[in-house]
Amino acid sequence: MATLTIVMVLFFVMAMVAAYTNRNLIFEQRTSANSFRSAQALTVAEAGVDWALAMLNGGTIGEDCVGVAGGNTDFRSRYLNLGVDGAFTTSFWPSASGNVTPTPSCVMSETGWNCSCPNGPTVALPVSGAEAPVVFRITLERVPSTEAGVKAYPGVVPLTVRGCTAALKGQIDASNVNSDSSCHRSDTNNLTEVDAQAGINVALGLVSALPVAPVAPLTVGGAITQAPASTLRASNPDPSTGVALHAGGDITDLTAIQTVGPAGSAADLLLRNDAEMNTMAASSDTFFQALFGMMPADYQEQPAAVKVACGGGCTSSTNLAPVLISNPTRVIWINGNLTFDVAATFGSANQPVMIVVTGNLTFSAPVTVYGAIYSGGNVIWTAGGGTVIGAVVAIGSYTGSGNATFAYDQGVVRRLRQSYGSFVRVPGSWRIQY
Repeated sequence: MATLTIVMVLFFVMAMVAAYTNRNLIFEQRTSANSFRSAQALTVAEAGVDWALAMLNGGTIGEDCVGVAGGNTDFRSRYLNLGVDGAFTTSFWPSASGNVTPTPSCVMSETGWNCSCPNGPTVALPVSGAEAPVVFRITLERVPSTEAGVKAYPGVVPLTVRGCTAALKGQIDASNVNSDSSCHRSDTNNLTEVDAQAGINVALGLVSALPVAPVAPLTVGGAITQAPASTLRASNPDPSTGVALHAGGDITDLTAIQTVGPAGSAADLLLRNDAEMNTMAASSDTFFQALFGMMPADYQEQPAAVKVACGGGCTSSTNLAPVLISNPTRVIWINGNLTFDVAATFGSANQPVMIVVTGNLTFSAPVTVYGAIYSGGNVIWTAGGGTVIGAVVAIGSYTGSGNATFAYDQGVVRRLRQSYGSFVRVPGSWRIQY
């Protein structure tokens, strides 16, 4: 009996030790699972930041966030508005319950990300299979510069991303991505549970597509020559620049050139034989860098640039127009020559075009262009009419044998400088107070 009692006591002690050991094992398993879900939520949130950057630098999309040729809008135009001070504000959509801030979102499915980019006040989260319920939702924060104590930085967009690991069947209970319950889930018994969630607040900065504004509607590194039987009209009503034609060489024939400047100004509107301009034009890289702030090789590789290669030369009807339809706010980089061959309108005052041509720029049809065009060669105008509203810059010379009109538009140039280009993540932006 004594032996049996001792054995039973030893078995009891061993059972207690085993239970305690198992308790530690269960605790470690739960800790590991929590760490895994926490890391997964943070990774999903980081993926949301990268996704937002890619979408802001992309072309037109549908409500599923997939690129659509000639879609109604691109991501940038859909969710951002440009203020007069250069600061961005996000769109508010009115609804029955009040103004709605759009929150584009993505859910991981078995085949990849399934996303939603609403184009109205209805905020619907896409559905995913239960196998991979992770989700992120982004909010481009609205920062009104008129609100007391709130700063709005020109060219900077505050971004909030919430990553979740428990969106059962892709449905999040709360519509507000920043609410306490935005990462809750409801099971089959309608019981709300909370799983891992991670929030990231960063700032996205715009690298301008046109950091230096031209001072004239037509700027060339060489000479400007207009045939006597035609007319070159150049106007610049902007008092801060006030130059109609800017050339590194001479400007002829003056009898075929008509200029209009700021109201009440009697200054000379022709800036010719600019030695500094002529010197810069001797090096294509130097001339380009003076206008765009970076080398051509870097500029064409930016995320918001679309490269178009034409072995025999590009035309506006065949090569340029289809690209502009799907990329209305992106930089169009033409590798080679470009000819505007068909009468048409490219761009608008609210959505101008930004075109960089590595070769010659030829106008053989009376087109209307809103925007800025850079040419790495010469500008040749043979069309019997046509207008460029904005600015044209060329490293070479301008030769005109047909009637042409160049009109400097401060609003068009300002919009290109302040809202066109590539968004990048601002280092250390988590310290910026909004």
